[in-house]
Amino acid sequence: MSVYSVKAALLRLFAPAVKRQMQQLVPEGPVRMGSTLLAYQDKDLYALGPHTDTPKKLVTGLFYLPRTDEDRHAGTSLYVSKDPTFTCKRGPHYAFDMFNRVGTIPYTRNRLFAFACSNTSFHGVERLRGLSEPRRLINLDLR
Repeated sequence: MSVYSVKAALLRLFAPAVKRQMQQLVPEGPVRMGSTLLAYQDKDLYALGPHTDTPKKLVTGLFYLPRTDEDRHAGTSLYVSKDPTFTCKRGPHYAFDMFNRVGTIPYTRNRLFAFACSNTSFHGVERLRGLSEPRRLINLDLR
């Protein structure tokens, strides 16, 4: 499967949310879309506070690349603000104690975690401890 096929599938899957986000970004006229593909490696003690990403992102896909499923606790977590009116349009990282963690996507082989970006799509990484190997992933952002 090509990267183009993955991008097309993600756009179809999240079409309603992508359409809403694009209407907010560019109410009229033609839109140019692009993507970014980055490889990451995180080590023990890494953490990433809850954030929403930049408003230009439409969809984020995280391809997990562990060699084994031993570090399943090292996945990306989803959060809801303790203040139900709180939203974020810029993507800075916030303190964990401002949020309730609602779940963590297990860091396992052959897993793609994808979501439509919005001003309430808070996600992050809890402090990594006791990894058997570095946490490896590929990040695909559709912009």
